[in-house]
Amino acid sequence: MLELLYILEVGLYKINIEMDKSDYKEELVDLMENYKVLIRVVMGKIEPSIKHKIQKSGITVIHNTYTGYDSEFQNIDLKYNELLSVQLAVNTKVSLKMPLVKDYEFSKIDTLTGKVYQIKIESESVIKYGEILKLLNDGIKSIRFLKYNSYDNSISKIINNLKLKRVPCVEVEEKSSIIFNFERTPIETWFKLIDEEGMSFKELVRKSNEIAFKKRELEWSRILNILKDIHNDKDFQTREESVNLVSDLVNNVRKGNLETDSDSETVNETNSIKPNKLKQFTRTKMQSFSNNVISVTEVKNNYFIGHLTSADLSILKDFDEIKESLDIVNGSFVTIGKPILIDNVNVSLRDTMLLAPGSKKTLAAIGSLYDKKLNKIFIGDRIKNMKLFLKEDPVLFEEYALQDALITLIHACFMEDFNFRTGSVGIPLTLSTLSRNYILNK
Repeated sequence: MLELLYILEVGLYKINIEMDKSDYKEELVDLMENYKVLIRVVMGKIEPSIKHKIQKSGITVIHNTYTGYDSEFQNIDLKYNELLSVQLAVNTKVSLKMPLVKDYEFSKIDTLTGKVYQIKIESESVIKYGEILKLLNDGIKSIRFLKYNSYDNSISKIINNLKLKRVPCVEVEEKSSIIFNFERTPIETWFKLIDEEGMSFKELVRKSNEIAFKKRELEWSRILNILKDIHNDKDFQTREESVNLVSDLVNNVRKGNLETDSDSETVNETNSIKPNKLKQFTRTKMQSFSNNVISVTEVKNNYFIGHLTSADLSILKDFDEIKESLDIVNGSFVTIGKPILIDNVNVSLRDTMLLAPGSKKTLAAIGSLYDKKLNKIFIGDRIKNMKLFLKEDPVLFEEYALQDALITLIHACFMEDFNFRTGSVGIPLTLSTLSRNYILNK
């Protein structure tokens, strides 16, 4: 089947060359369409795991926002608290996910999620699996060379140069992709006193996204400049078959005239909160060399991190609306697997209580693990009457409140960085998750 596909692709390639001439014959148009139909028919009969290897994977730009959240409140009675203030500490980070071209191994693929499962071959006593695998890889390489040689060279160029620049990276998804993590932006804090109208989770997320937006755009511009420098390398430009992949990415990905792929969900009500089984993303397409389409997927995530989230979230005025989207782990509100979709941003909840060792569960203990500047501010007996504390010393109250948000943010970021060094991505849910990732990836 791969040989037949290769023959059809060669035919289509030759027709494209003829079509580029000004005096091409009109019947070539019909012939081209016939070839395309035949190619689609053949592709439909190829095993999905093999088909995956002869398709062109795009680039994913992951915009992560990290939000340390804390609230201060006055206890009224056993059931009720009065919310006094909310405070956020926010930074961002951009990651690039690039496809890797690796040899095919016997496997199955989940066509819904794209996850690949390797098939273990026990013995070659009857069937020469090694020879079959070699034939399959020869066919895959021939087709990729014909269709995507320039594209694959360009992707390889970017990956190699980012490695030379020592951008932290890890191979993921059965080594079929590589993720580069760029530097985090400086932390920005926000503090707000709360009146009788209260505060909602949606409002907090929107404020966090607002703070992050400008930082994220500036950081993305900086990364695009890095990609420009890679593209403008003289050796790269003199290659006869070079494709202007990075140039297209730089010039087009941020323009509004790109076509949105049908995989992108549409959210009509910006006030809605939706549990999300699959992460929200926006996919754009651009035209490249030899009519190849380059897919650039943008994913926007917001990690919302609290300490003792059961208290800090339940006091918000829209808690009854969001609680159906939350999971409970050891008494903490988190999201497992599925994020909450708010204004086209995937919001994932984490609790530093679950990311602290048994003897270091308090915020003061977590802060002591880091710089002295993160030591929790001691306020003595004033903790018993926070409303009076706010009235008597509003400056110290704000400083105390913001310190708590900073501690949650920095600890979660440290946990994510360590998780990345083990070969995994994202802020782990618990220390047990982190330990498991370390063992599995080492």
